[in-house]
Amino acid sequence: MLLSDSTEREAEEKTGLNGDSELCAWLSKLQRISSDSLSLVKECYEARDSCLQAIALRSLEGRPHNRAFKDLHHFIGRLGAHPKAAKTLLAASLRMPGLLDGFSVKVEPSSTHAVCKLVAEDTTAYNIMGRMCPQDGSSKYREALKFLDSSYGLNLDVGLKENCRFETRVHAELLLLELFLRNKYEFVESDRYIGCSKPACYSCYQYFLAQTTTFVLPACHNKLYLRWRPPDIFNEQDAEAIKRRSATMNEMNARIRIEIKEQLERRTLSNGHHFDSTSGTSLAISIEASSKLRKSSGYDLGLSENADEVSVRNPSRQPSSPHLEAFSEESEAGLDEMCETDSDGGVSLL
Repeated sequence: MLLSDSTEREAEEKTGLNGDSELCAWLSKLQRISSDSLSLVKECYEARDSCLQAIALRSLEGRPHNRAFKDLHHFIGRLGAHPKAAKTLLAASLRMPGLLDGFSVKVEPSSTHAVCKLVAEDTTAYNIMGRMCPQDGSSKYREALKFLDSSYGLNLDVGLKENCRFETRVHAELLLLELFLRNKYEFVESDRYIGCSKPACYSCYQYFLAQTTTFVLPACHNKLYLRWRPPDIFNEQDAEAIKRRSATMNEMNARIRIEIKEQLERRTLSNGHHFDSTSGTSLAISIEASSKLRKSSGYDLGLSENADEVSVRNPSRQPSSPHLEAFSEESEAGLDEMCETDSDGGVSLL
């Protein structure tokens, strides 16, 4: 997206920063105070209405180095999210003091890694589509998959054969879900909500959605991880747990098949790079900063009379499902433990 000089100046003035010089000066300040964690976090938090707006403006599709500015926006927002989390916890304690009165924290152990082995000869895109689709419709979806594979150089069969053996793990929210179901724990005030530090992945979201007992659905970043697996059943005699997991997986697989077919019919790939955590900020530009962008850029800014923020959408870009975006988790755990950042850790398969 190219903006006229006058439009860009007016938009930047609304953010409180005039041109690149002030933004560069502020980023240099972050470098200088990077060794002082408290000052760094405080500075990033206080920049949410000024510098982050300027960075969001530069992260719009079509702007020079927009990917770098989008990443910068995310990581600064992550740093600034810590004070917000503390303030939120304090506000909640004042409004609902009973929730934090006499509580204790218990740890549910992480799952162990389990090796999954697939038969390489059967693990081809052609065979997978044959198992997913009825015989009368498999040729249509095989053709669509072949089109995507050749058009975008996906090399699906090569990738599938290279990933026939991998270690799996149960994600944190599913460990808690199974803990509550297995022990028939009650939720506070019957609020069936399981919190997590990050939005759920695509598979975890589908697992929640497929439950016969209604839970509050988590936010979802729509990434699909190859190493995901459903909760373990430790007691092979627990017929209720076995039946429950089987019913959940059948419902989940049925939904996934429908979404895969829909994406193949569109013959589009998933959305590009995005993080699997939120920073408590938005790449949406404030109404004041964006009022001049709508006419000059041709972008639909989604303005509403009562909106505090607007989201930027390119009307020329066809919507595509993010659900066929698959990633490895080899580096994800280590990064989370070190600094709560995110990493794709792999490449998109579709």
